[in-house]
Amino acid sequence: DTEIQTYFGSGSLTNTLQQRNFRFISSCTWSSNVATVFTELPHDLRVGSEVQLVNIKSSGNTTGIGNTGYNFRYSVASTPDSKRFTVGLTTNPGTFTNDTTQRTTSLPYFKKKKSNNTYYIHKVDERCKYISGEQDGVYYLTVVNASNSPSVSPFTSDNYSQPLKELYPQTQRDNPTADPTASISFADPASIGSVILDNTKNSVTKETVDKYTLDGALGKEVSDISSSSSTAHTIHTKTDHGLNRVVELSIVSGGDGYGVSGSTNNLYNAILVGVTSSVGKNATAKITSDTSGVITGVVVMDGGSGYGVGHTMAVSTSGLTTFAPYDEAVVRVEKIYDNTGDVVRISGVSTSTSGYNDLYRITNVGAGEATTFDVVSSSDITPHVVSMGTLADNASVYNAGKSVTVSSLVYDYASGIATVSTGSTHGLSVDNKFRVTGSNQSQYNGSFVVTENVNLTSFKAQLGIGTIAPTASGTMYVYPEGISSNEGVITRSNESISGRMVPLYDGITSNLSVTLDNSSENINVADVAKSDIKAGDYLLIEDEIVRVKASSSTNPIVAFRGVLGTKKISHEFGAVVRRIKVSPVELRRHSVIKASGHKFEYVGYGPGNYSTALPDNQIISIDERKESLSQSVKRDGGNIFYSGMNDKGNS
Repeated sequence: DTEIQTYFGSGSLTNTLQQRNFRFISSCTWSSNVATVFTELPHDLRVGSEVQLVNIKSSGNTTGIGNTGYNFRYSVASTPDSKRFTVGLTTNPGTFTNDTTQRTTSLPYFKKKKSNNTYYIHKVDERCKYISGEQDGVYYLTVVNASNSPSVSPFTSDNYSQPLKELYPQTQRDNPTADPTASISFADPASIGSVILDNTKNSVTKETVDKYTLDGALGKEVSDISSSSSTAHTIHTKTDHGLNRVVELSIVSGGDGYGVSGSTNNLYNAILVGVTSSVGKNATAKITSDTSGVITGVVVMDGGSGYGVGHTMAVSTSGLTTFAPYDEAVVRVEKIYDNTGDVVRISGVSTSTSGYNDLYRITNVGAGEATTFDVVSSSDITPHVVSMGTLADNASVYNAGKSVTVSSLVYDYASGIATVSTGSTHGLSVDNKFRVTGSNQSQYNGSFVVTENVNLTSFKAQLGIGTIAPTASGTMYVYPEGISSNEGVITRSNESISGRMVPLYDGITSNLSVTLDNSSENINVADVAKSDIKAGDYLLIEDEIVRVKASSSTNPIVAFRGVLGTKKISHEFGAVVRRIKVSPVELRRHSVIKASGHKFEYVGYGPGNYSTALPDNQIISIDERKESLSQSVKRDGGNIFYSGMNDKGNS
């Protein structure tokens, strides 16, 4: 319970293992065999995910978990927005009761029990052994998926693994590809259990990353992409995108009657409703009211989407305790986190329009538009489409980080090295891949790798040896590549976090406003009031990951240093600070079937002992591949091991 008080409350984390994965439920409703669950923060669920509801108290009950009613495991039926999901429930569970003002472990919550896709670890490389209480374990995992279903009945619900024999993409020695595109795996409807690739030169592990992104671990599901030209596009998301979120609110009118009369109240999950049209959507807040029910303080819990400075919202009474006389309170947006200029990556668009699987720069997030935003593509997309429709069924979009403008690019064609100067701190490290776009000279546009970090606003990169060096012109940008191949070399003594790893960006980029040595826990961040940094956040500063101890809108921010296997190092004034997303994952042992001394017998298929036992006329004779497949097929990430004989008597 003490730990929970740091969650939009007071106090400080006492160790790095606290506040790991809160998934509190604010409310539930039931109607017509459908239960709607309201969550405190974005749920990151997708239709088909399996969840378990825990500690929900039905009307008249006080013991919570174990009661009949809502406390079951469900499959998600729909996700109307980022803080609502529905499940099928045929029995009315009664009135939902909850008191989110009591920040204790008895609060109802949900657990994600299964993603839409099944992922399994194929290989593990232990780089640093985990020792409890002494050191973090560092492991490099090769992850693939077992989520490929045949298109023929009755096998459409079965899931089979990607073909592991194609784990490493084929390559041409003369034209090697460092970062092959994602493969597309197809479950063969003629040979149940067999999965084939569209192209063996493509990457099965990148396909798994795309699926993981689509499952809500990093990005948002795309419902459509509409294009007005080959470079101007509008991205539509299935749930609110979270861009241009509220960071700070002020009180216009404190109202009356919020909370319990005669007490000072902290009320959570207050829904903010736009007073006028064209106001952002789905922001929630924690409010403090005095003994008369007048709101005296407001803190953003979830910033919602599509807001602008000056937007005014009423504090809804939905889910809040009130008393008479009641008068509605009004708050105003004072600060937002402006995502204009951020770079997003789209993946998973159907092959026929796969040119859309690329990087884009956000040009506009419309006021009140929670599920659409405008972007410009990094290159011309030809042909472009007015509406993508079903071609975007498996597409997702995620934020890769901020773009920076290029103030100058000087290229030496003899060495192939270009020196790039940027209008602000670039945040790149040696071996990072980046994208240059917007140059009038085509040879300067493309993806390159940093070879030298000159300073915070200048770096060198290998563009390739040429014969001419035209003067660079145009409005040029440097884009982060997101999940892509970097060129850093990993050793046991140096993981090359910034040169090889790809941290999952979580929507905040800033800079150190004071030099940080390798011992201080006090971190000073520029524009900290606009950064929305809270207790439990993970921040990446060059090669070091830190974890914030307590929420603060003023400097310094106090943090644990060198977490998640990274090392404490010094950082200079102006170094880029990014919030990153650490994705909690529950690992489970796969199901295993073992058989010893087993002999396969097939009725109707020779040469088994009973192959002619029945008078059925066999119209096909299966080959050895299909025969082996039928005896060893692995479903949904399971594993099969035999020590025995097949139907031919072979060991």
